[in-house]
Amino acid sequence: MEMVNLLPWRENRRHQHRRRFVVALIVSVVIAAATVQTAMWYVSMQIEEQQARQRYLQQKVTEYQKDIASLVKVTQSHTALEQRLGYVEMLQIQRNKTTLVMNALPTLVPNGVYVDKVRMEGTNFKLSGISSSTAKLAQMLDRFESSGLLQNVDMHSIVHGSQRFGQSYQSFNISFQFNSNSLMDSTSAAPRTGGDRLK
Repeated sequence: MEMVNLLPWRENRRHQHRRRFVVALIVSVVIAAATVQTAMWYVSMQIEEQQARQRYLQQKVTEYQKDIASLVKVTQSHTALEQRLGYVEMLQIQRNKTTLVMNALPTLVPNGVYVDKVRMEGTNFKLSGISSSTAKLAQMLDRFESSGLLQNVDMHSIVHGSQRFGQSYQSFNISFQFNSNSLMDSTSAAPRTGGDRLK
């Protein structure tokens, strides 16, 4: 029986397995490195894209903040302008209040009542005069209180037996305030009566 030496064959098989293992290990390392590199590239791209979004959002936020600041300035300017216009309008009303009151008095003072003096102090007016009867004074007081142009009407005094023009009258003192906020026209404050007059 011949003796067969299997040692070289086994050694060759061992070398082949070793080479295959090394090749597989190298391929695995290359694939793992490529996978890691691809994953890092993908993550880097995602980070860059997210940073670009953040830069865009930050730019828009900055623009909106500038727009808001401009809007605040415009609003402040508009408010200041409205205040100035309101002040000018109030001054205009204050300048015209005497004319408005004097135009309204003939519609408010009934026939038989005569105004001697009109005194103005700011928005306050004081009238003094004479009346032929108490009923006429009551009628005038009612018209003053019903007028949208006047407010805080107060009759201070009524003195009977005042002599004027050789006749006996009732002298009176009345005060009121001009209503600057009233939108009523002075001509519609009360019906005009015939023969109304101011002395």
